[in-house]
Amino acid sequence: MTDLTLPEHRASIFLFMNAAVLIAEMLVIPLAATLMRTNPWIPVNIGLATVALGSLITISILPETVHLQETESEDTEEERDSLSEGDDSSLFSGAKRALHSSKDLSDDSVHDD
Repeated sequence: MTDLTLPEHRASIFLFMNAAVLIAEMLVIPLAATLMRTNPWIPVNIGLATVALGSLITISILPETVHLQETESEDTEEERDSLSEGDDSSLFSGAKRALHSSKDLSDDSVHDD
């Protein structure tokens, strides 16, 4: 959902998603308990069908966001090249990237205040 929503709307979208999960849990758990008294396979089969149907709907409705990741990786590729400085060790290059990104975050927070 982070790829599909604007940054200023993300908090409310995640709040609504969490609220939907909590409401579904409040309704489904007593229903499943009631159905298990009759036959335990009824709620299992309903759950599997719901997961399959929800997955199909999600796959068919949500747009592909791979192109967003590709543009992001092109931007960070220049940063990785500038940080490598001839060191081929992935541990050191990963630590340099983490240090560089934390410096950027701390510099941004200092300038925002």
